[in-house]
Amino acid sequence: RQMCIRDRYQRRVRVSSTEACNVQCPVDCEVTPWSDWSTCSKSCGTGNHFRQRAIAVNVAAGGASCPPLGEFGDCNVHECPVDCELSELAPKVNASCSVAACGGGVVEAVREVVVAPSAGGTPCEPLEGEIACNTDPCPAIVDGGIDWRIRSTRQFSDFCWDEFQLALSFHLIIDKNRLLLL
Repeated sequence: RQMCIRDRYQRRVRVSSTEACNVQCPVDCEVTPWSDWSTCSKSCGTGNHFRQRAIAVNVAAGGASCPPLGEFGDCNVHECPVDCELSELAPKVNASCSVAACGGGVVEAVREVVVAPSAGGTPCEPLEGEIACNTDPCPAIVDGGIDWRIRSTRQFSDFCWDEFQLALSFHLIIDKNRLLLL
């Protein structure tokens, strides 16, 4: 007859006796060590990874079953960086263009933070700046009226619109970039 006992390593072993029998000793499942963790599914914001092991000895004759062969876990649980996002520059309330009506100027402008940076994201650029305004070319003034062909706007960039309107009621002549009233 055969009997099964555990040896000092807690493995089941057969112990023979004088009487023969067909009794199979239970064999417990044995597994390999865990593999390394897989690559995380995300670089930030909590991803997943797994590791696995294989069966080294299959269970038999009612032995202990195998433990789980795979394991999942969280990884890269730190917050993802959030970059600053700003609105477009818009003229400040009550801001005036540096030129009255034409020729191109600038006006003070501001933008607002739409998304604030966090977790090491790109910081915000300056909130204040300037944007172009009154960029239409000024009309060229010629003898006897207004010539709407584009001329150098630099000649009239400092010319005030109110003065221009007043000057229209007079006969104007341009002499080397100067206005002469007749």
